Amino acid sequence: MKARALAAALAALGAIAGPAAALTLEAEGRTLVVSGEVGNDLPAFVQALDETKADTVVFVNSPGGDLWTGIRIGRLLADRGLTTVAAGRCLSACAIMFLGGRERRFADAFRATPAYLGLHGAHNRDTRQVDPQLQPQVYAFIRQQTGARFDADVMNRALYDMDDARAMLIVPDPSRADATVVHCRSGALPRERCTPIPGADALSLGLVTAREPLAVTLPARFGEARR
Repeated sequence: MKARALAAALAALGAIAGPAAALTLEAEGRTLVVSGEVGNDLPAFVQALDETKADTVVFVNSPGGDLWTGIRIGRLLADRGLTTVAAGRCLSACAIMFLGGRERRFADAFRATPAYLGLHGAHNRDTRQVDPQLQPQVYAFIRQQTGARFDADVMNRALYDMDDARAMLIVPDPSRADATVVHCRSGALPRERCTPIPGADALSLGLVTAREPLAVTLPARFGEARR
């Protein structure tokens, strides 16, 4: 399957509807490589999985996007028992999709740049106002996927303790030198002023299922991904 941009206007999805967005889906053997902003991409995502017979999905530097599409795709990946991999940064709706994997790993890629998952609560994408009433589905999905390692205190902080829509729980690749988990109440805070969460990392929180990164092959357009 050739690389293709999957442009589609977002459907009216209640309080979090936003502008048009699209994922790019590319096949590397039985690996589906996913990048870009999450929009109304579920039909194309299903088609791409079926065409490639993918057993692994790699998310590459995605800023996130539409929450409900992220949850639907996350549930789809969970139902199919696929492996998910995060290469670089996987934020917001991307992190929710990533959590759908039965096995979840960071990639051995982009080693010179930060690699982390970013989790936060839902908000209205037009007004940027945080809306705590939208959080229960996200909370329930994270709890389901992380199982016995689910940390209610950390996830309540991530989803509800937000001063603005850019607040983020930053969970780095645990194989790297600085794997400290931090919570930033606002996107305006520099990372050194965010609150560290001692003793927590991506593995202890159940967000990944193994500490060691996974070697992946990315499309040539991503350049030299490994040092």
